[in-house]
Amino acid sequence: MLKTIDYQEYYQFMVDNDQLNFLKTKEYAQARELMGWATKILGCFDNDTLIGACILHAKKLPKINSYLFYIPRGIVVDYYNDEHLELFTKDLYQYGKEHRAYSIRIDPEIPAYIDGELNPLIKKLKSFGYKHLGLANNFEGTQPRCTIINDFANKTYEEVYSNYEKRCQKHITNALHNGITIVKSSVDDLDDFMEIMNDTATRGGYITRTREYFEILLKAYQEHMKMYFAYFDPKKIDLASMKNNINQLHEQIKRNEIAQSEEGVTKKGLKKLKADNIALHQALEKQQKNYNLVSDIVTNYPQGIKLATALYVEYENKAWYWFGGSRTMYRELNPVFAMFDQYIQDIMKKNITYFDFLGISGNINNSSDPNYGLYQFKKSFGGDVVEFVGEFDLVINKPIYHVATRLLTMAQSSKKNPLLEKLLKVVNKH
Repeated sequence: MLKTIDYQEYYQFMVDNDQLNFLKTKEYAQARELMGWATKILGCFDNDTLIGACILHAKKLPKINSYLFYIPRGIVVDYYNDEHLELFTKDLYQYGKEHRAYSIRIDPEIPAYIDGELNPLIKKLKSFGYKHLGLANNFEGTQPRCTIINDFANKTYEEVYSNYEKRCQKHITNALHNGITIVKSSVDDLDDFMEIMNDTATRGGYITRTREYFEILLKAYQEHMKMYFAYFDPKKIDLASMKNNINQLHEQIKRNEIAQSEEGVTKKGLKKLKADNIALHQALEKQQKNYNLVSDIVTNYPQGIKLATALYVEYENKAWYWFGGSRTMYRELNPVFAMFDQYIQDIMKKNITYFDFLGISGNINNSSDPNYGLYQFKKSFGGDVVEFVGEFDLVINKPIYHVATRLLTMAQSSKKNPLLEKLLKVVNKH
């Protein structure tokens, strides 16, 4: 049977088993409690030896005398030890039955594929009674199934930077050249954070989390959570110099056009002049666009303005990107690229060797996917695409499980029914 255990014992067991995740911590549990969930730290013992542990999150469904149980990022156990996995599963099932759970959901950070083949653990979990919810390619699950992870172990920052895509390096350089400064912040700047997040949500066509939600996260995670901003500093901008560069390009284009019309120019020479002219026009267009954007900010925000933001979480030698966004009007100044680069520099100085970008579409070969741009951005920093096995439900009460699943499907398609709205809020992502 499962027993309540001390958090320190649980945390050390999680670290020792290399399954540390910021969603498996007491801080996340505290945040969920403030959102109306009950949490419990449980250990599974083989005689007196701790062989498994978890923080279980529970919430009662409206109008249904049963509970939804969720274990973020899965139970802590040796998934490849059949005896331990089976024992923990049996104990979980019994615990759920005793406490009126209709299902227990897990989403372990276990690779979906090994050497190109489907991980046999999926079949093993199913044999122990778990229902696999599939290999969803977008963000259908409670947590993203696919992500990009950067491994900084035994690397210098220069080596990490050299692994960025060239366009990423270029965006970082341009952002810093265009007056972007990266600053660390706190809950005191939550108004600015929310303004940027709402702008991003409007651009993406979705509804962002509430201010209360982020207040809860910041209160729960405290020193583990870092808020960053990409700030435009007018003092770093020399508009006169930028204008002079534009004028010089105009003069170069004129000289180029005159050279093309001169007598004696060879076909080869003419071809080169035309190619040079195309490049000059492209450079002019870019510099003019940058000048317009920068001068607009200088005029309207003489004291500066925060253009992008992000929330990161850190534990031990690991870090995760969680939330972030940028102002739509000034996206082309690439503040996000400079911000992430600075964060990577900062965590490497703290010997953090694992950085999870936390969430991409699994359709990485489909440029028409609406989330393809998100993948391109995160991949440009040189990390590796990782696919996890997805979600599993340990079904305790089949009749209620089927009813709840149907109600959830209805709630997702129609939010006019108050009961369905309540159910959707309970089981939706938190």
